[in-house]
Amino acid sequence: MIPKINTEWTRELQNKYVPKLCAEARAALTGNGRSWIVLGVNQKRGRCYHAARTVTVPVWARDNGMPGYATWYFCHEIAHAMTPGHGHDGVFMEALKRICPPEFVHYELGYQPRMACAAGIRLPDVPVGVNPLKSLRDLERAQRYLARTGVASPSPSQPTARSSTPAVRKNPNTQQHVDALKAVAAQSLLVLYYSKSTRGWVLETPTGREVAYYASREIAAHTVSTWASQAARQAEWVLSGRQGRLL
Repeated sequence: MIPKINTEWTRELQNKYVPKLCAEARAALTGNGRSWIVLGVNQKRGRCYHAARTVTVPVWARDNGMPGYATWYFCHEIAHAMTPGHGHDGVFMEALKRICPPEFVHYELGYQPRMACAAGIRLPDVPVGVNPLKSLRDLERAQRYLARTGVASPSPSQPTARSSTPAVRKNPNTQQHVDALKAVAAQSLLVLYYSKSTRGWVLETPTGREVAYYASREIAAHTVSTWASQAARQAEWVLSGRQGRLL
């Protein structure tokens, strides 16, 4: 038994959303001689119940104000119905890409970012070669990191004068140092983050593939200038299609 059924939302799903589905999605709901039940619910999340042949979509997916979000959510659950036992793997993602309108499928990046990215799902208007998980807001944040930490590269037309005063080396273990390294990595379309599972720092490629692991002491030993050079070489290595670990 499905709890918290929303009658009005269920009627809208069946009368408005189902007719707009593509032929493959409609066939999935009516195939094999036994139709699937479509229900709208007052719950935090929708589900696909294979044993009961029922898919549910929460009403908040319609009411959150995001264009096409409910359509994507509905197609997401239908894709589960089409791919039993596959979870959110590549088979599921390919089914979702076939049945979900292309202008709405990018919402999957907000739910299953790694698998969606690996399946080629992209944010609208993001060119090839740019990490689709990194929005313009993320890049703006990286630029703010550069400005705040004082590691922004000077303009070639305005060279900075060398000072005779010895530079004061900052403690490399501070969050400020890590923020600066993240900002430099973001400029090269890479993502630097700490993995709790491996207890190390991971450098992630534009396609979401993890290519390098660093111990905390290795990250602490990097200066921003050496990291900038290495991040650039890593980006060139990845974009050229080569495999392996580059340290």
